[in-house]
Amino acid sequence: MAWYIVRYDNRFRIYWDLFIILLAVYNCILIPIDVGFGKKFYGTKGATVDLIDSVLDIFFAMDFVLNFFTTFVSPKTGL
Repeated sequence: MAWYIVRYDNRFRIYWDLFIILLAVYNCILIPIDVGFGKKFYGTKGATVDLIDSVLDIFFAMDFVLNFFTTFVSPKTGL
């Protein structure tokens, strides 16, 4: 197997998926607050929250690319 292929059951991949799930939960909580209240809710911390959102977007983009290099199990063959 090539060095850039990540097995679906690799420990790194499992921890990465858990990390991405936590980021998604954070987004599920923060995006409605941001849309509903905007800058009034954050006050002077708006720039910090924007930076955090940008970093999260980078992690989601990395996850998107990582999914192209991850193996999967076929339901027909079990391989």
